[in-house]
Amino acid sequence: MRFLAFLALFSIAAAGYPCTCEYPSFTDQVAEATAIFSGKMTEIEPAGNNQLGVQFEIIKKYRGSFNRNIRIKTAETTEACGYVFEVDQEYLVYATGNENFEVSLCSRTRLLKEASDDLDKLERGGAREADRDPFVEMKGEKFGRTASVPKELNVTNAVIVGITKKSDGYIALVRATNNKVYFLQVGDKLHDGVVLRIDSKAVTFRQFKGYRSVLVKKELRPFPD
Repeated sequence: MRFLAFLALFSIAAAGYPCTCEYPSFTDQVAEATAIFSGKMTEIEPAGNNQLGVQFEIIKKYRGSFNRNIRIKTAETTEACGYVFEVDQEYLVYATGNENFEVSLCSRTRLLKEASDDLDKLERGGAREADRDPFVEMKGEKFGRTASVPKELNVTNAVIVGITKKSDGYIALVRATNNKVYFLQVGDKLHDGVVLRIDSKAVTFRQFKGYRSVLVKKELRPFPD
């Protein structure tokens, strides 16, 4: 989870905030991830903006549009929710993002030899679910909620008051009913949903409603409204 209370409209203060998040369920993770694969980590190098670029040789792809090799990004430190990868180790990776994939310590990414439960689900049933377009409504197992997300930050009442672009994608400034503004990126959770896509004019959410989910698109509304 990467949101901070609004301090200055387009300033993002990362320093001084330790990584805190709730480990996602398999269902939540599959719903959020835009790339799921098993692969061998072959190279790691600085990628700018306090990030590392991590190269993988794909073993098996479960979701995503990429070739035999894929480069993902993660924060440089665990304090910033970066995942610690080791060269020549094999991993099951859950990444978010569109053209630029990112992996967080707050995901179910792990060593392949420790991922037997997830692999079994992906192979038997979750793989079919993961192969579906993540922007198409899904039905089935009840979606979980994240208790740490304030109930005031919800899709129903969210107001998009700003969108800013970083080198690796867009960040949306979302005002909640408690009059706080949160910085949200693709993959971040709300009380009743998750951010699926951000462009220069709008944010697309998946809103969880019991045993189903719907897509909600909200356009930018200048702050204050």
